[in-house]
Amino acid sequence: MKRAIVFLLVIIFATVLSMVFSVAAFLKVTGIQLEMRNELAAQNNRLTERIEAVQGDVEKLKTLIGPGGSVEKLLTKTNYVEKILQDVEQVLTEMQSDEMVGYFQIFISGKDRVWIGIKESAESSRYIFSKELKPGLAPYRFYFFKRPTVETRYAMVVSPDCVIETGNPSKTVLLIYNQGVSKAVTMDDFKINGLAKKYDLYIPGR
Repeated sequence: MKRAIVFLLVIIFATVLSMVFSVAAFLKVTGIQLEMRNELAAQNNRLTERIEAVQGDVEKLKTLIGPGGSVEKLLTKTNYVEKILQDVEQVLTEMQSDEMVGYFQIFISGKDRVWIGIKESAESSRYIFSKELKPGLAPYRFYFFKRPTVETRYAMVVSPDCVIETGNPSKTVLLIYNQGVSKAVTMDDFKINGLAKKYDLYIPGR
């Protein structure tokens, strides 16, 4: 009888102990799950905040670089100012009328652009001017005798021995002004080695 009671008590104790461990394990698992859920929720919140911040930055960029944005307005103003300065330099170049200087301009006939290259001399390999010029009178003046009164990007100093190259000689006309005397000549070759020698220009002191 006693053995049966002891055995029954052992079974009850084991059952209670098992239930206690089960409850403890359940509570621990529940706690871990709750922590994981909280951490996941926190990460989601942080991710949502970052996404919202990025979206805000994207909207700011759209405002800056989009149509009518600050960058477009700045570029427009910059181009406008550059064009004004460019026009002023062209006007200053054209206003110079000292007859005791020597310079030439380039006129492109026809409908197509023509490449023009100018080197300091036949011994030089460096171009001091290289550009495709559109039809009509180019705004540049190349001074081979004396310097211009006002130096601009359109008034360039070259040597009387400068080399002139063209992509189309028959469409390239040189308007030469030398100390009050002017003439227009059409280039007869792709390259002229020495401007003064080619067109027999008088250069004082040479």
